[in-house]
Order: sequence, then structure tokens, then C-alpha cells
Amino acid sequence: MRSLIGMTFLNSSVGQRRLRQNGIVLRLGPVVADRRRATLPHRQGHCLDRQDLETLLLWLQRHFLCVPLEHLFEGPAPACLRIALSVDGNPAELAELVYPLLERYEMPASAFIGGDPRSWREAVAETLWQADATAAGPLLELLEGYSGAALMAVFERTGDDQRRSRNLDLLLRKLERLDPASQQALHAACPVPAPYSAGDWERVRRLENSGLLRFGLRGQEPHPSAGLCAEDCLGRAHRQLQQHCAAPLPVFCQARTTPAAQPGLRAALGRLGYRFAFGARNGLVDTRCDPLDLPRIEVDAAIAARPGRLAWRIYRGARP
Repeated sequence: MRSLIGMTFLNSSVGQRRLRQNGIVLRLGPVVADRRRATLPHRQGHCLDRQDLETLLLWLQRHFLCVPLEHLFEGPAPACLRIALSVDGNPAELAELVYPLLERYEMPASAFIGGDPRSWREAVAETLWQADATAAGPLLELLEGYSGAALMAVFERTGDDQRRSRNLDLLLRKLERLDPASQQALHAACPVPAPYSAGDWERVRRLENSGLLRFGLRGQEPHPSAGLCAEDCLGRAHRQLQQHCAAPLPVFCQARTTPAAQPGLRAALGRLGYRFAFGARNGLVDTRCDPLDLPRIEVDAAIAARPGRLAWRIYRGARP
């Protein structure tokens, strides 16, 4: 029923008129290579496989004009419905899994790179799934107090991925009941992703040269144990992006917090020339939005596989 309501709104004259007054920016979830990996219980709903992404792109082609992100911020809306794609990923994932489909359907996108895009749940899940006792040591020490014997059923490789994934999903659901500070402590105990290599930056340059991808800066999540603020790392990351990209976007992204609510970060963004920023809000971009707290619509596997659900999300975002 929700999909039907969304599609009716999308195809109506009222819906078309209202959506021309808004900017629709999608945030694609992490993309994995195959459906088997995407449908493991602990990953369901938290990532896309390539087939889901292709289904989504085909649906978008039928209903929207997909434009570069910066076009949504320019001038009055044209006679067609516009939408922009964004993805928070790493260069290898973008080059191997996302770009080939963008190229096939000639659809531009914006990619936010740098920092750690993972939520606490994604970081904990990835660390435990890798089952590296040395790397996971600090996290295991924290989890012993929360999970007891169930932890070993998750951490040990048994050859039965489905069963192990179900156990991991149950553990993560239990951890979702913790307070935010405890969840952030778990995130801080997970290994930090390695800095980009020379090969990663070469991928970035190659993707930018294709004309389909532009790159913006993704903020580093504050690290509770270090007592740092996001703006402390911003200048160095900004200079790195400027060094490796010919035309970086003047758009910042910090997907799990609100940049506009952090005065120090807001001031730093202004000094570095960032006119726009995306935060944690879901919704449509309109003239009432704070340019440093712009919303996006998050697209998970359930929406990508059945894009009519996206029409419902757009309908909800467009309601006055």
C-alpha cells in the first residue's frame, strides 16, 4: 500500500510540482559483490548487492533525470524531476562495484571519501566477522561484559556462515539496547581502517577523470577515547583531497552527526570554503534547509530491491 501511495504521488501533477521545488539526494548503502554476502543475517538491510543497485538505477532512469549533485544547488528547477546519487565508500569499492554500473547507465554520482563511514554496528560486525583475535582484542575485552559465552559462537570460524551470521545478528541486536556512549566505546575499540594507499588515490583520479564521479570530503567520526573533535582532522583531510582531485566538491559530509550543531566544525568548514554539508537527517532538500545540515534519503537493500518503497520515502519527505 505504501509503495502504491508513493507511486501515485510521484506521477500526479501535485507531486510533480512539489518535487520540482525540492532536491532529492540519495545516499547509497555499502555495496558488496554478491547476493549471498549481502543476505547474511547480520548484513541484511545494511548493504546492497550489485543486482539490487542495478534494479534501483533502472527504476531511477524511468522516473527521474539523474544529475550531478552540484546541479541541484543551481538555479530554478527545470520541467523534469531531478535526483542526485551519493555514496559514502572507499575507492576500491567504488571502482570495482559501483562505477561499472554508473558507466553502463550513464548516471553521475558524488562520492564522499576519507574518515570512517561505518556506524558502531557496522564496525563491530566487521571486526567480529574477520575473526582476527589480535586486531579484535580491545573489542573482545569490552564485549565479554555484555555477551558472555555467546561471543565465542560468533568469533570462531566454523564453516557454517549462516549459523555464525545469525549468532552475530543476535549479538548486535542485544548491543542495540546499550546507551549511545557505550556503543561509541565499542566503535572506538574496533580497528581503524587503513589510510588510503597510493593505489587508492590512483583509483580516485581515474574515476574523477571518467566525468561520472566527483569527490567530496567525508568527516572523521569523533573518537571518544582520544577526546578529539571532528574539526581537528578536517584541515589535513581537506588538503589531501585537494592534492589528489582536480575538482573536489565544495560539499562536506558527516553522515552520523550534524555538522551545523558543532560550532567549531561549522566555522572550520566556512574557512575552508565548504558551502554545503550533509549530516544525519533524512528528507528532501528545500529552501528552508540549513545549507550545512542538508538531508539525504538513505537507500538500503530493501528499498533498492523494491524501489516503489523509495517513492513512499520521497512522498513522506515532500509532505509540508
